[in-house]
Amino acid sequence: MPHSVQYVLPGAGDDIAGRLERALTRAGRSVLARRPLAGPEPYPLPEPGTLRWQVRRLPADLVFDEDFNVPGADEPDPAFLLVQETMPGGERWSDEGWDLTLCRELSAEADGFVCALDNWDYICRHGVAMFLAGRTVEARERTVHSALSLGGPRPDNWWLSVWDIHGRHTMELLDESACWLFGQVAHTEDWIVTPAGPFTAEPPSPVCRVVLPGLEQAPPGPLPPGVRVRAGRLDGAPFTVLGHEGRLADLDLAALSAGISQPVVGLEVPGAGEPFTWAHARGGEITATGRGQGAEDLLAAVRPLGDAPGLFFGG
Repeated sequence: MPHSVQYVLPGAGDDIAGRLERALTRAGRSVLARRPLAGPEPYPLPEPGTLRWQVRRLPADLVFDEDFNVPGADEPDPAFLLVQETMPGGERWSDEGWDLTLCRELSAEADGFVCALDNWDYICRHGVAMFLAGRTVEARERTVHSALSLGGPRPDNWWLSVWDIHGRHTMELLDESACWLFGQVAHTEDWIVTPAGPFTAEPPSPVCRVVLPGLEQAPPGPLPPGVRVRAGRLDGAPFTVLGHEGRLADLDLAALSAGISQPVVGLEVPGAGEPFTWAHARGGEITATGRGQGAEDLLAAVRPLGDAPGLFFGG
């Protein structure tokens, strides 16, 4: 079986091809050829050395209001990006594997989560990783030569159940246990790209994201300079995300949550697998705060947002 790796980006927004190409460029890679794939699945298996990407849409659950209308019925279904790379070495072992730099840069381009999986086999290479907004939350890999551990327990033994871990991560973010097979394909392309380079963890630098469910626009009152505001809709309901390249303490989370009946979630993620800070607020009060490290802790921090918290990011 050819050696392939997989990256999942919840919340694929507009211009996903442009974002993916910019992320490749920032990772030091180039697109040499493009081939859109037409027609329904199944598609032919990609040739070795191919990067295949798909935008897949998740049919939204129908929720009726008191007048038996479906809010947001005219809005497009939530989408995610699935990227699969088939290594040029085919079935032979080589040093080529997943591109964690690309995953990190793609999460920065999309301002969202990226979950990554490399499962060559249980001896030669296996790894699992998660990124958010250009920061490494967790990256764990075991090869015949070395072990990598950022933000998670070190894979001291030879077995790292990457499919199970990757499946839990995507389930928590997308509410789909087999998200890479789920949903309806909206677009597929095969790209021939230059090889990946080595991965180096980024210097820790805090990035802050605050999700305000139910809010259609920026909250009233002044915000620190440079704070970005993005409004969106999910399942017919509005939400707003604040992006701040700085500390969570720079934002008054209690004041931001005033008048919001749903949980507001704030995150400060430094990257390089270092511990992060989180806070929850509602109705003008801080309800919980804490610190965590790694993907499992971050997923627990965003869980109050609902069944598919990853779709609030990556717009």
